[in-house]
Amino acid sequence: MFGDASGAGFGQTSWEQGNNADVEVEFGLWKDSVSVKSSNFRELANHVNYIERKLEAEEIKEGSEIFLFTDNFVAERCFTRGNSASRSLFELMLRLRELQMDGRVFIRLIWVAGTRMIEQGTDGASRGDLSNGVMAGRHMLDFVPLNKGVDV
Repeated sequence: MFGDASGAGFGQTSWEQGNNADVEVEFGLWKDSVSVKSSNFRELANHVNYIERKLEAEEIKEGSEIFLFTDNFVAERCFTRGNSASRSLFELMLRLRELQMDGRVFIRLIWVAGTRMIEQGTDGASRGDLSNGVMAGRHMLDFVPLNKGVDV
């Protein structure tokens, strides 16, 4: 899953292994009460809300391993460290950790460069542009070469 929040908008793209190349895309606008919060909050809230909704609707199988990609370093650090000075970020991180502790999902939150987010297409989705990257037919795994080292 790639998630992005920009200004008043948000976007999320997800792909499930074994599901050919079908990518699910979700995008929209934040409520006014959320759009005034920090971009760090909106980035992490985008992922948390999406995963909770998909689990509730049983569209994510319990026990699944989820790779979340974000271009927001603060959101990634909050989750990885398990702490934040920001109470609102800390509470979002706790919601993800609770899903893990309950055995519902295993989460890997990974920071990627903003340029990768743009090329992959989720950056555009958060702005209502559905014409790039995975939305233009490219495969999700083209953007996440997790099988390669950092020197590639």
